[in-house]
Amino acid sequence: MIPGAADYDVEVTVSDAAIDRLLEVDPADVDPTGELTFARNVFVPLTTACRYTCTYCTYYDPPGQASLMSPEAVRELVAMGADAGCTEALFTFGDDPDDRYTRIHEQL
Repeated sequence: MIPGAADYDVEVTVSDAAIDRLLEVDPADVDPTGELTFARNVFVPLTTACRYTCTYCTYYDPPGQASLMSPEAVRELVAMGADAGCTEALFTFGDDPDDRYTRIHEQL
């Protein structure tokens, strides 16, 4: 069971063989790249409301704590990104907040 999965009534299993295969990889066996690259993007979390409770996700907040960015806040953040040299906006949002997030649902 994945830590935290029981908190959300989710059952997740990973085989011991899969874990062993991952642990067998030695960092010395991986060739380093000759250069470091990065994406010039600004991260825009439109909302942190999501109907799913994926244990790996750091983008969602539980009902009562989720937020929704105002159009003005989105414009301000994108402008700050452009001023910083960003050439791409990465929009993230939860899937279908529906009944779990009544306050967010009403705002939409």
